[in-house]
Amino acid sequence: MKKKFLIIIAISVMISCTNKDSDKKNLTTKGDSKSSVVKGELKSLKYKYSKGMTFKYKLNSITSNHQSIFSDSSISTSMKQNAQYVFSFKVLDVTDNKITTISVTPVSIYVKSIIGDKSIVYDSKVIYSTREQAMFADYEAMKNRTFKVKVSEIGEVIDLYDIDKIVNRIFVLQGIKDSFTSEQREQYKKNFIVSGLAPIVEQFFRKTTLEKVGVESVWKQEYPSSLANLKIINTASYKVLGFNKVNEDSIVKISANLSVSWTGNNTATQEGITYHFSNPDISGSGEIYFNLSKTLVSKSKTKIRSLTEVKMTSANPKNNSKSMIQKESLEVINNLELL
Repeated sequence: MKKKFLIIIAISVMISCTNKDSDKKNLTTKGDSKSSVVKGELKSLKYKYSKGMTFKYKLNSITSNHQSIFSDSSISTSMKQNAQYVFSFKVLDVTDNKITTISVTPVSIYVKSIIGDKSIVYDSKVIYSTREQAMFADYEAMKNRTFKVKVSEIGEVIDLYDIDKIVNRIFVLQGIKDSFTSEQREQYKKNFIVSGLAPIVEQFFRKTTLEKVGVESVWKQEYPSSLANLKIINTASYKVLGFNKVNEDSIVKISANLSVSWTGNNTATQEGITYHFSNPDISGSGEIYFNLSKTLVSKSKTKIRSLTEVKMTSANPKNNSKSMIQKESLEVINNLELL
């Protein structure tokens, strides 16, 4: 059940958006002090790729997680992770209906994790021992290994694929290459895409709108998901704050907010354990800068936070029940910059 909930969080991270006013001072685009307001006709937010086009992004993702478990006694754990990535992109093909195939390569990965009072650092520049490579298998397998994405002209990720080399390398590093059936391998690959690669890739390709926009234009996008017997609707709301000229480029400043609504039964039973989910508090905010000249996102800062609680009750052989409550707070901040 916990893994299923984390997938929902991952989906929400993909669409997280605008920050509070107190954070806006950190969101200025390079050269913004010399910018000028652009007035006039409506503008298109479509991505316009050409075959052979290359670009790079730097992504800094900060995750803070705190969990508490209450039963006969209480246990609390905290984790904070700062992950810094540099990805290179190359446009391989653009179809007549504007579906673009792009190769994506992680060329640099640096991750620092603090779990309790223990600090762990991974740096893709370092040559690690066999034991250390197994511990950092996901990162080691990703570095300098290319995968592919298909995106629409409004930035919707249609497909994320060609990750077999990454998955096979994970199996080799962990010494489990021959431990899975073909079906298990496919399931592992799907899980790796959904919970590992997809939340990262969605930061680079922000879904926009087919309609042309002006100042104060608004639009919404809904993403359904589920938790136990609950039906969940994640709604991302966008608003154009303004058009600016930065150096020689035209920049659209966009705010967005994430809201989540729930319907259905928040109780589920599995393998003799009853799970009761309190309605979680989930929200997202941030600002996105879309470069009209390059037709790419030039910069963004996004945040998502969630507070969740689940009560688990199991029956023992004497028909008595034992309960446990798990509370979790999660915050993810993503800073993206076009290099």
